[in-house]
Amino acid sequence: MKVFCRLVGFHMTMSYIGSIRSVMATSGLEEAVAVCYGSNTVTHMLSGKAISCAQRGFFLVHGALSVLLFENLMPDADAVVDPRG
Repeated sequence: MKVFCRLVGFHMTMSYIGSIRSVMATSGLEEAVAVCYGSNTVTHMLSGKAISCAQRGFFLVHGALSVLLFENLMPDADAVVDPRG
């Protein structure tokens, strides 16, 4: 049998997520993700072994950072404006 198995996309994703760990080493990413996941899971997530958990964790971090950014850019956005004056 001539069987050729290509896992290029999966292995590339694993490598990319593993590189995020080294680039973001001192940024607090591990601590931010550890709020929702256990420390052993965070180790596997950032090494590229648990890709689905890593994607969910990165989406959570992205959402939290977006909220903080918008709160700093628009501090009075929560204020209710009375249309009657």
